[in-house]
Amino acid sequence: MAYFDNAATTKIHPNVLKAYQETAIHYYGNPSSLHEEGIKAKKLLNQTKRAIAERINAKRQEIIFTASGTEANNLAIKGWYFHAPKTHFITSNIEHHATKKTMQFLQTLGASVSWLDVDYDGYINLTQLEKTLQLHPGAFVSLIAGNNEIGTMQPLETIGKLVKKYKGYLHLDMVQLPTSQSIDTQTLQVDMLSFSAHKFHGPRGVGFLYLKEGTGIKRLIDGGSQEFERRSGTENLAGIVAMNVAFQDAQDHSQAYIGHVQDLAEYFLNRLDEEQVHYRLNGPSLRDSNRLPGIVNLGFKNMDGGELAFELNRHLIYVSLGSACNAESIEPSHVLQAIKTPEDYLNGSLRFSFSKDNTFEEVDQAVRALKTILQNERE
Repeated sequence: MAYFDNAATTKIHPNVLKAYQETAIHYYGNPSSLHEEGIKAKKLLNQTKRAIAERINAKRQEIIFTASGTEANNLAIKGWYFHAPKTHFITSNIEHHATKKTMQFLQTLGASVSWLDVDYDGYINLTQLEKTLQLHPGAFVSLIAGNNEIGTMQPLETIGKLVKKYKGYLHLDMVQLPTSQSIDTQTLQVDMLSFSAHKFHGPRGVGFLYLKEGTGIKRLIDGGSQEFERRSGTENLAGIVAMNVAFQDAQDHSQAYIGHVQDLAEYFLNRLDEEQVHYRLNGPSLRDSNRLPGIVNLGFKNMDGGELAFELNRHLIYVSLGSACNAESIEPSHVLQAIKTPEDYLNGSLRFSFSKDNTFEEVDQAVRALKTILQNERE
């Protein structure tokens, strides 16, 4: 079996699972309870929050634990809208659905939203961003830092300076980035950041939002006073502790991670070339320094991505489609449409996403399977 769907979710690592199990067994008290077990759990919660905050150059009170990156995005965007509904919102045409659909929902409530164009590699139009900020000073800008489909990493520091120049607020979806680069909130000049543990070998069902101190948002979940009254609900302490272990590991070993997945990606394309498998790389070149090295989105001419993924699955190769499917229709990926992927490649696109768990032998397995499947499909 070769698992190449790490942009969707990663395998939980043994030391992370161990941290989860030990916390669940020994820290079973509710952190909001005032008895000894509750206080013990609360101390661990605070220690963990402080460790994550220090890692990204933030304060403990700026970390809000959530159940996912999707919730973190919703809390940031909707939370700001309900705090300041007259704000103008700016986003891009290649956002994750957690942002795209949230912005579309706000538009139904009357919110004013601008959608930035991107070029053929998925980079936003910085001139368009600046002109929009000039028209709407104080705007709320929400962008995906590293695209989950094609790997494009936006020029974050440049964007941060632009947003602050026009007194705006910046939220970044950082879900895909922890394994690929160190994160410093001060360098980024950012107001909010979203994270999800299962994207960096942590457990599912836990994430966090960095919320710069003094930034006003309304909470979306009412109830208790957890998370500095920003997000009610008993904290998933075992998941939070395990997320911290995974996050520290990801940040500690990001350079080695980058090197390995970059080598895998280059080896993959070289082997496809050697075997004369025709493909189109969707998004930035692998040599582009501003890309997530582990994401390779390939288009196969006049092919059906769903059928290719199904056949690869039969060969025990697990990948993602380059198009989004639902029960009523199959629609081409909005990301691939935004970067103007040619029609004859659009529906035949697949995403291969690597992690440090993958091997060169698995890549060889995938190349052999792809060559066989494409030959059979075209005969």
